[in-house]
Amino acid sequence: MRIIPFTLLLFMAPMMPTTGEAAANHAHQHGVAQMELIKLDRDLQITFLVTAADLVGFEHQAQSLQQQQRIEQAEMLLAEGGKVFSITGGECTQISQQSNLHQLHNDTGAAAKQNEHQHTDLTVSYQFKCTNLTTQMSVEVRLFALFSALQKIETSWITDTTQSSATLTATTNRLQIE
Repeated sequence: MRIIPFTLLLFMAPMMPTTGEAAANHAHQHGVAQMELIKLDRDLQITFLVTAADLVGFEHQAQSLQQQQRIEQAEMLLAEGGKVFSITGGECTQISQQSNLHQLHNDTGAAAKQNEHQHTDLTVSYQFKCTNLTTQMSVEVRLFALFSALQKIETSWITDTTQSSATLTATTNRLQIE
């Protein structure tokens, strides 16, 4: 019966920001990201919110070929969840990934100049389907190795039975989720 997971989703829905709400409710702080994990039944969703400067080094639309290349490199690095996270205790397969990095691509020179001084937060979400979720799993977060500007990630998670939080750093980058 799926009453408990559905109830948890109803409980968590108001707390989970959508992409538009995230920027409004999140303190824009360089070097600090926020990450949320939801593990229900065989589904695992991981979403993180980070400043554009921490991923690509700027927060406006790309104004040069070099900036365009930084965006494309970040998109490539983030596309495969297996490179971003190492999940043990679940035999999980990524089924989707979404991000709003595309908003940094330069469509016109005028738009790039207009948005030059804005602060931009980015959201990246992953959905995994797991065939063998154990009661205890761990998630190694490799974002620090991929993006050196990140200093810490404020993380919270919820499962069918528990919820908790932790602060991750480059030296403490593994979550134990029960």
